[in-house]
Amino acid sequence: MSDTLTSANGRYKLVMQDDGNLVIYGANGPVWASNSPTPQPQPPIPPVKPVTALTPLRVESGRLRNDEGFLHWRGISEFSLVHLRRTAKAAEAEARMARAAGARRNGIRVLAMAANLFDLRPGYPGYWEAVDWVIAKAGALGLYTELVLFADAQTVMPSPADRSSFTQQMATLLRGRPTALPQLANEPFQNGWSSATDPQLLELAGLFSSNYDGRPFSIGDPNDTVENPDTGAPLKTDLDALAKRSPVLVLHGERKPRDDRWAGWVDHLKGFDEIGVGHGTHYLIHDEPMGAASAYQNGRRDNRPLAHLAAQLVCAILGIGFTYHYIAEQDPATPGLDLCDVARVIPASPDYVFRNAGTAGACVTRFSGHDKVRTCDNGREAWAVGYGFTGGTVEWAAGWTGGIFSNWQHPSGDRESCGEVTLYRATK
Repeated sequence: MSDTLTSANGRYKLVMQDDGNLVIYGANGPVWASNSPTPQPQPPIPPVKPVTALTPLRVESGRLRNDEGFLHWRGISEFSLVHLRRTAKAAEAEARMARAAGARRNGIRVLAMAANLFDLRPGYPGYWEAVDWVIAKAGALGLYTELVLFADAQTVMPSPADRSSFTQQMATLLRGRPTALPQLANEPFQNGWSSATDPQLLELAGLFSSNYDGRPFSIGDPNDTVENPDTGAPLKTDLDALAKRSPVLVLHGERKPRDDRWAGWVDHLKGFDEIGVGHGTHYLIHDEPMGAASAYQNGRRDNRPLAHLAAQLVCAILGIGFTYHYIAEQDPATPGLDLCDVARVIPASPDYVFRNAGTAGACVTRFSGHDKVRTCDNGREAWAVGYGFTGGTVEWAAGWTGGIFSNWQHPSGDRESCGEVTLYRATK
């Protein structure tokens, strides 16, 4: 039903019409109109399916999928689950997994060893039972387990012979666990190897692969030097080497300090598309793009819910995975986690191609107000996300008709906390 206001002299009426137009009518008809685009019917957020038995993951056409179809990796760091189970804190471990499932994550990232955050070593009593328990419990909740074999390895397992034996044991165990997505090493250049392409680590990757069943796994995250395609050459070299050995590539993006940008680290997520590694063949996951926490630390932690939402949406637009990263042992706050479920509406199929707004073939030709706009489309349907200090508008390319799917605002005048994120949808 339209809303109407009449002027004091009765000569004019201001009408908010059902088609979204705001119109002023005089005695002889309309004298002014906002010419707002007609709102487009929007698909609902996909309903949450009942948890069924998860099928193994595989990489196809550069995207992640299982037997039910393509999916975006929407993980969350829960490093200490094996440790909690082994130290008789199974209830806490289950509660964390249940929360992840309730927030519509589909994966958890768990450490299989540690020395700094907590003490977890393969030789401890109950270790292997705890590993198996976490994978099984997570799978029952609809969560895949990204199990990181080596963390703090220089302390926990310095012997190359022990590392080889452990790698074989893990490969044998995980071969029979279809809900596992193994990763060999967390930040190899800080945890016992010179880099992700250290010959000894690559040798372990070969050993793991030969004892595994051909399902996807990752090796480790190379040091991020990406600023643009030219300065990204060292990272490209490392990713090329890793891509020859595993179908999943993991990245820890540089947590760029925020200067005049709303969220430099969110802008930076697109940089990996520019280096052109693994397009159409390998799946990329941003495992630690930024730490979520209760307090903001420039270049290290971000406490703004909308920044984490924007990052999740950008990664879905790019067709790459995103792990919501927080460390419960340091700070249990999870700002924005409850918002990130909306990313499920963006299709994960490989026929949706990322195009930066304003570039050739993009569904959005120009925009204003937003800091950045990222888009993807399959020629018939398009999605775009705009974000920044304030809201904005987009101009659709010829043939596209679209509107706002959803909008989130934090209108505080404080530059450290304000922001706005808009998700758009268009059709042809």
